[in-house]
Amino acid sequence: MIRSLLCSVTMALTFAAGPAPAATIDHGAAVVLETPPPPGPARELALPAVETYALANGMMVTLVPFGTVPKVTLSLRVRAGWLDEDKPGVADLMTDLMNEGAAGLSPADLARRAGGMGGGIGVSGGRESVSAGIDVLSEHAADAVALLADVIRRPDLPASELPRLRQDMLRGLAIARTSPSSMAGDAFAKAFLPGHPFGRGNLEPAQVEAVTIDDIRRFHAEKLGAARAHLYVAGQFDAAAVRRAIEAAFGDWQGGPPPRLRPPLPNDKLKLVLVDRPGAVQSTLIVAAPLPAADYPDRVTMTVADELLGGAFTSRITLNLREDKGYTYSPGSSVSYGLRYGAWTLSADVTAAHTGDSLTEIFKEIDRLAHEAPPAAELNGKQNSIAGSWVLRTATRSGIVGGLSFYDIQGLPRDELGAYLGKVRGVTPADVSRVIGAYLRPERMTVVVVGDLKSVTPQLARVSRLKNALPGRQVERKRGEPQ
Repeated sequence: MIRSLLCSVTMALTFAAGPAPAATIDHGAAVVLETPPPPGPARELALPAVETYALANGMMVTLVPFGTVPKVTLSLRVRAGWLDEDKPGVADLMTDLMNEGAAGLSPADLARRAGGMGGGIGVSGGRESVSAGIDVLSEHAADAVALLADVIRRPDLPASELPRLRQDMLRGLAIARTSPSSMAGDAFAKAFLPGHPFGRGNLEPAQVEAVTIDDIRRFHAEKLGAARAHLYVAGQFDAAAVRRAIEAAFGDWQGGPPPRLRPPLPNDKLKLVLVDRPGAVQSTLIVAAPLPAADYPDRVTMTVADELLGGAFTSRITLNLREDKGYTYSPGSSVSYGLRYGAWTLSADVTAAHTGDSLTEIFKEIDRLAHEAPPAAELNGKQNSIAGSWVLRTATRSGIVGGLSFYDIQGLPRDELGAYLGKVRGVTPADVSRVIGAYLRPERMTVVVVGDLKSVTPQLARVSRLKNALPGRQVERKRGEPQ
């Protein structure tokens, strides 16, 4: 649910903005005006000769010869996460602990070995997967495969480091309880994905304290296996040597269980959740609507529509709330997809006195776009922005790996990667209105407001789209506040 980085958006807009103003060059008494040529249209991605195969134990491998720089990126994704936990927090603490040494090598040893290959190595975790990656010079590709196998298959998981990592997590949770954005995210997860592990929100301190080293080691032994793993190798490398290295490093890895599938059922009824922050001068808002799984036919159209509505720095909601009304600095929306579900999400920190006004304007922009097709020129600008971002993203090894892994996990045809810009360009103004009206319906939305309820609640009563939610609203008070 996180927006693209502002710098990426700015780069994309710069790429797609068209001819730059004429430059003025002072040559003494003479002034020469030079106009650079306009940029050409963004080209479709020419997907290289990708090779995908399976080891005998079920592990998938994708080799992507890419670029001319003598470097290679290796990324291993293992589909294990919150769905597999007997205790909340085990997967997160395990990934933290996996960075504390492997195969008898200390973290410093691992860093030195990876650095000697021209890169770095690390493990990260999420709700749905554990990932390990390394980026090295091409000549070290085979050695990098072996090091990656050590980190994933043979982590030391030292019991001596667990208390420190547990305290780090507890400290982070304590900070999160004071952060408006974290408070909003916690309330949103619980309201949007109720009754599902993905909707657990922030961990409680007692849950963190309950995780033992035996829980972590058992999770690693039982849940991380070849049947859940996919290794991506992208860049310049000797394919035959890399294939041999992969077989040597991973060929004897036990298959383990298949990935666990338990898609959540996002909330699709209007729900208003209020979180009290007495005296707050700002309110943090999250407005979200459920979307289908990523393989629905309107996915690309929804991406374009979001860019126009709230996803870009020059989108309608941003221009309304920031430039016209001055209620907020940088609101933004995004479209995201998880395990067989999706979400459109908008977040903003607004002036407390204009909390209700901000929500009214957000719903107004959604309604307007659902009923009035955007001008072709406005749509074209956003299509250019998406095209610019796409070109920049797929021009890197990590971008190619990220795109392929997303398509693989979501069950999407890879050949769309080479036709994506054509689909973006094919979206019409009428298509934008259609998908906004079909999917961003206020009566199906989850709305979270974190702020001073004493001043905010009367404002919400004046937001017409929320009137039906007010009588049965959920109210959560900031931890520590009297009930």
